[in-house]
Amino acid sequence: MNGVEAPGDKALSDFALVRNYVSVALDQLNQGMVAVTAIHRFAQEVPHLFSRAAISILQQELPPASSRFLCLLLLEMPGFYGRLVRLSQHDVRRSAPVMTKMVQAERLLDIKLARHLPPRYGSGDRETLRGKLAEGGLDVLDRISDGRRLVPLIMHLAQSSDPRLSAKATLVVGRRLQSVKWSKQALENSTDPRIRANAIEALWGLESADARKLMAACLRDGNNRVVGNAALGLYLAGDESATRHLEQLAVESEARFRATAAWAMGRAADPELLAPLSRLIKDDSPIVRIAALRAVMGLRKAELRRRAVEENGPAEGIDEQLKDAAERQPPPVEEPPVEVPRPLIETVLHFDGRHHSASSRAISR
Repeated sequence: MNGVEAPGDKALSDFALVRNYVSVALDQLNQGMVAVTAIHRFAQEVPHLFSRAAISILQQELPPASSRFLCLLLLEMPGFYGRLVRLSQHDVRRSAPVMTKMVQAERLLDIKLARHLPPRYGSGDRETLRGKLAEGGLDVLDRISDGRRLVPLIMHLAQSSDPRLSAKATLVVGRRLQSVKWSKQALENSTDPRIRANAIEALWGLESADARKLMAACLRDGNNRVVGNAALGLYLAGDESATRHLEQLAVESEARFRATAAWAMGRAADPELLAPLSRLIKDDSPIVRIAALRAVMGLRKAELRRRAVEENGPAEGIDEQLKDAAERQPPPVEEPPVEVPRPLIETVLHFDGRHHSASSRAISR
């Protein structure tokens, strides 16, 4: 390929080699079908390694045509939706630019991802996301898709036999419905505290009398998450009693309730709650102290963001939407090495005969 220098470093990994040549091929997409054919060969013959390289490339700025070509090719590859979800689960910040480009390239990305979740009937197929991957898929959908168009495709997951998936679906569906009746039904039909807590969280932002009544009733629940979500929901609804409820929660006898109070105060991001938070930082329980310290740090970050918005205007895009979630993600998982077949390197990577012999010598060292 014109402008390609043959890699001569023996330590150059297969991943770096593939990434290098795919990058060069993308730069030459408008020069004919040779580069397109080569990229397709990589996708077919070393799909795992190619997808790693392509994801790495998509984290950088690219011309719109190159970005769209690479995204649509990846989305056609078997198993890629699962890989995309794993990336989001393991490293939200690194996945943000990739997800942004994917959404720009494929306007139906949310619909297509939703169809990879467990179906209403039957067991699905080998492309179906299951277990933690299905949960992660719902997380991704919650971030990239607004409105109700997903509801018919994922509503059944709220009744899944997998309690974690059911709880996650309750939140994602509930956020889109914002229905007091639906949340009340979920509360009445489940004894799982995760489902009940998510049914209340789904109402955050509603200010109606019915929503406040339901959240106030949940302040008497026996689970700390349900109570915390209800108290925070009342605060977000502008209820005058909300601050008092949060302060009462902060002096509960059980540490888990006090820790939840600290968390809720941090989410409220109200400087007036610094006084009770300061007391919780000195709590006898380490889980309460840690939660309170995180909340205070969150308040400071919120203040910095507020000032940044005042100075620069609001940020846009999926990158900003994922910023908070990135701080809660585990470190990325190491990938096993994948070897590139030598014939593929020799026959696909070298498009220009003038560079073929030099490249072959570099590979054979």
